Amino acid sequence: MGRYAFIHHGARVLWDDPANADYGEWAEDHARTAYVVHSVNGKTSGQASAADDMVLIYDPEGGYGEAEVPASELRPTHVDATRETLRHIRMADACLLSCIRYADARMKDAERRAREAERALAREKAVDRETRQRLRTEAAYEELREKIRDLEREVSQLRSQRDYYMSEYFVLRDPSPMRLGESADGGAAAA
Repeated sequence: MGRYAFIHHGARVLWDDPANADYGEWAEDHARTAYVVHSVNGKTSGQASAADDMVLIYDPEGGYGEAEVPASELRPTHVDATRETLRHIRMADACLLSCIRYADARMKDAERRAREAERALAREKAVDRETRQRLRTEAAYEELREKIRDLEREVSQLRSQRDYYMSEYFVLRDPSPMRLGESADGGAAAA
């Protein structure tokens, strides 16, 4: 097994980039970036065996892209499973918090729209209540008007009858003078 046997397709490696200082404030992050080996000398099978073997590596997170470097600039990375797990947990937490913030904003917006809809419904119900009350009142008034018309007709008929009976009463109480022969029973008494 050679000194560069750790360099094979899919292996994670660290790159000792001679131009690392050019990255400025990201130099430290660049030095800690774990690259993935894509191919060795243009082949995805096999492994590196010499320092001058050309290795194509790429950043799986896309931050630094890809590069073709000699095997001598690569060193193995021993990824601590716990640290890697914690990194993924932090990423998942950040994603979850982002989703919660987004969902919280949408929830607040939905609750606000629901309150507005409830107020609008209450206004409509109040109008309906007022309208129903008004219709009931109008129906009651119409019923009372009909009763008034019936009573007025009845009073009118009673007045007509009263006038008729009063005229008969006056005629009978103070009859006009008649001759005996003109009355219906007076002619029989004279005979």
